[in-house]
Amino acid sequence: MPEIKDTVDDAEEAFKQYPFDADEAWHKFRRAAEVTAPSAEAEERLRRAFFRKHINSLLPLKPRETTPTAMTGQSAQQGQVAFSESFWKKGRLLLLRIRAWCAAPESWASIESTLDLLTLTTAMLTLWLGASSVVTWTWASLGFSLVVAFYRNWTRQPRAWPGRLRLERALASDDCIPRVLFMMVGMQLRHPIALRLAMIPLSIAYLYRLVAALERSETWTLRILSLAPATRQHVITKLRRREADARMLAAYAEVGLFALLLGSLFTPSRSVLAVFVFYRYVQLRYLGCRYTQIVWEQVEAQLDMWSMWLPPALRDIYLRGKQLVKSMAGAARIRPQANMASHR
Repeated sequence: MPEIKDTVDDAEEAFKQYPFDADEAWHKFRRAAEVTAPSAEAEERLRRAFFRKHINSLLPLKPRETTPTAMTGQSAQQGQVAFSESFWKKGRLLLLRIRAWCAAPESWASIESTLDLLTLTTAMLTLWLGASSVVTWTWASLGFSLVVAFYRNWTRQPRAWPGRLRLERALASDDCIPRVLFMMVGMQLRHPIALRLAMIPLSIAYLYRLVAALERSETWTLRILSLAPATRQHVITKLRRREADARMLAAYAEVGLFALLLGSLFTPSRSVLAVFVFYRYVQLRYLGCRYTQIVWEQVEAQLDMWSMWLPPALRDIYLRGKQLVKSMAGAARIRPQANMASHR
């Protein structure tokens, strides 16, 4: 078989090099075929028939076709290079489109609105169901919402500022630090009552974030909720009218959760770290939220009334402890501001 293949290859090579124009016998053979203006394929067949009959009978009448297995290594390598260049070109275009989309402010606003709505929905489901698989989605959506909020706050800071100052301002704005502390504590909660208490302030906070987005007439939020202008205004007015009561309820829930965490210190499932982190969260809320201040003042008045029944020694210990806690919570920085507001 190899000899026949070599002979056929030799016949093909001899056919390609044969001088048909100088051969008188070829011209007679062509005239005898009575073909006036043959096509290129017909001319090829006539020449092969003449060469096979008069020169080499091993020449096939039809040229051999190149099969895919006969592809050389160079052509395969060229195909791989072309595919690689096309892949990287499409990937670069995709990255440029993503970069252009991220550079638009409304893109991040739409992401933040979607995450806020998802956090509100999962928090309300957790509040209704207690311990369930929805809790994981609540903390996940809250975490992504914090990341997006931090990035937006970071990009809003002047680039001329030092990195540390930009970081501090980005964390200080939009209540990022209290929300991070709250999430750190919430991820350690397992008891249904503790989870429900944690979901109350979270749901109320994100509900009024959504109300603020509706008041700003953010396009993406309006598109998701699909509210008519009259209905939207009615909902905003009704929720704003109940905002003080809702904020007070959230503050009571935070106080209840803190008391529950303090009580858990005397159980086998205690977590000192969770108590400390939530204490820092309550401290920040006490310094920045007037509803939290009102609730803790009510708690203080109730404890003072109960302390009247204590022996003098225990009452003295209670008063010293109360002064220590108030100094640690920063109450001294709030009293002068309240006094100045009352004088005004």
